[in-house]
Amino acid sequence: MKIFVTLRPNERCISIKFKHIFMKTFLKYLLATILGVFLVQVIIFFIFIGMIAGVSSVEETVNVKPSSVLHMQLNYQVKERTSDNPFEDFSFGGGMKTKEKLGLVDILKNLRKAATDDNIKGIYLDLTSVQAGFGSIEEIRQALLKFKESGKFIVAYSDYYTQGAYYLASVADSIFLNPEGEIEWKGLRSDIMFYKGALEKLGIEPQIVRHGKFKSAIEPFILDKMSDANREQTSTYLGSMWNYVVKNVATSRKVSEDQLNLIADSLLIGCSADALSLKMIDGIIYKDEFFAKLKALSGSTEDYAELITIEKYNKAPRTSKEDMPKDKIAIVYANGQID
Repeated sequence: MKIFVTLRPNERCISIKFKHIFMKTFLKYLLATILGVFLVQVIIFFIFIGMIAGVSSVEETVNVKPSSVLHMQLNYQVKERTSDNPFEDFSFGGGMKTKEKLGLVDILKNLRKAATDDNIKGIYLDLTSVQAGFGSIEEIRQALLKFKESGKFIVAYSDYYTQGAYYLASVADSIFLNPEGEIEWKGLRSDIMFYKGALEKLGIEPQIVRHGKFKSAIEPFILDKMSDANREQTSTYLGSMWNYVVKNVATSRKVSEDQLNLIADSLLIGCSADALSLKMIDGIIYKDEFFAKLKALSGSTEDYAELITIEKYNKAPRTSKEDMPKDKIAIVYANGQID
C-alpha cells in the first residue's frame, strides 16, 4: 500500500527550510568532530614521539669526578629490584622521565662498587624521607657497615629522623640534625583494625575456616579485640625486632641498651637539644654548615662538595678493583602477595 502526501506551497517551503537548517547544523557538528579527532591524533602522535625518544635515547656513561661524595636518598618506595619497564617512570604531564628509582639489588651493588672506587671519598646519607621497609633498611645498613671497612667516611644529615631512618643513620661516623628537627625514638607498635561490629550492622556474617590458634589473619572479621594468642605472637616478634634494633644502635652509638630503652619508654627526646644531650646525634647544624663539613671531609678543591646521587652513580662503569666472580647464581624474583 502506498501513501501519498501532498504539501501545500507554504508547507513545502517550511520543509525545505527545515532541511536546510538540519544540514547546516549537521555539517557544523561533523566538521567539529573531524577537527577534534584530528587534534587528538596530533597530540597522541607527539606524545608517542616523546615517549619513544625518551625510551630509545642512549644514556651516556657517567664519569665520577675526583673527591666525590655518594649522595644517598631513599625517598621512594624501594622495591627488590630496579624495574626494567621503560614507561614506568615516564611523566606524561612533563614529557620526560621522572627520577630513576633503584631497586635494593642495585643499591647494594653500588655500595660495593663505591667501596673500591678511588673517586668516591665517602657517603652522605640524606634521610629526611625514608620509604623503605625494615627488611630493606637492614640490608642497606649491613652493606654500609661493609663499606666502612674501606676506611671511607659516612655522615648523615636530616631535618627529621623517623625510627627507621635513625636506625639506618646510626651506622654513620657522625649524625647531624637540623636545629628545628627531632628524632622519633619510641619503640615499635602494631595497629589492628577490627570490623566485626561494622559487619554485624550490615548484616554480613563471614564464614571462616582456620586451623590453629595463631592463625590470626581473619580475627578482625570475627572479633572486636586481639585474642590472647595473637597478642602473644605480636608481642614476641615486635619485641624481637626492637631488641635487635636497640642492640645494633647501642653498638654503633656507644650508648647502653638500657639507656636507649629508657629514652624510648620515657619519650625523652622532645627537641634537637635533647637528642644531642642523650648522645643520639653528634651535632646540631644547618644544612649549609653541614655542606661545609662535607667539603672538608671529601678534600674537595672546589667551593663545594662534589655530590653524585646513587641513581646517577649506577651508570658509572665498574672499577677495576671490583671482584668479578666467574661462578654466578641466577636469582628469580617473585613479587606480590602470597595468600
